[in-house]
Amino acid sequence: MYRVVHNTVVDRYRIEKRELLGWNFIIDQATGLYLEFSDMDQARAWICEHTSTTSSPGRRWQVVPDCGC
Repeated sequence: MYRVVHNTVVDRYRIEKRELLGWNFIIDQATGLYLEFSDMDQARAWICEHTSTTSSPGRRWQVVPDCGC
């Protein structure tokens, strides 16, 4: 399960994956850095390519509504 989260301070979007011990940011295998997007549509498209998503409350990274996949 994946979800999109948004950091309002830097206006960037990241994707988190639900794992056994909670939510973890997805890492870009090519760079080793967190996978980031400049807009919600790009992040949603990535999730739609990998699986469906759900939405739930976040902390600093606020969850973006369901991508509608």
